[in-house]
Amino acid sequence: YSMEEKDATWYSKREMNRVKYEMLVSVRLMNNRRLVTLLIDTRGLEGMTQAGWESRDRNRQSVRNAVFVTQEEQRLNGYYDEDATRVASETATMLSKAISSENGIYDCQQALNVYKEDNVLMALLNRVQ
Repeated sequence: YSMEEKDATWYSKREMNRVKYEMLVSVRLMNNRRLVTLLIDTRGLEGMTQAGWESRDRNRQSVRNAVFVTQEEQRLNGYYDEDATRVASETATMLSKAISSENGIYDCQQALNVYKEDNVLMALLNRVQ
């Protein structure tokens, strides 16, 4: 890229700092459950919240536990089965992904409900004005 192209298309240091600040404010509001508007796009920020961290940690721990239980069972029975350990890990991972997908669907439904409520409120406000 030429300097002119960079200046025209890349964020400046000031612009980047503003984006970071707005993201941090949004995450703080999400953590405090005070972000209720659809005017702020929070897609992708959920992993930065306390609930997001806890969910990710629970998912990781469930996969580890599945592997540990399988390995302990093998140890107690005097054998080692790498494939069984891999299957335990993959199964726990698929379950975590399914739960995350269900949560995503639920979140989408909730967002649509808020959007519908916002539209109803906006329609009522327009009538009053």
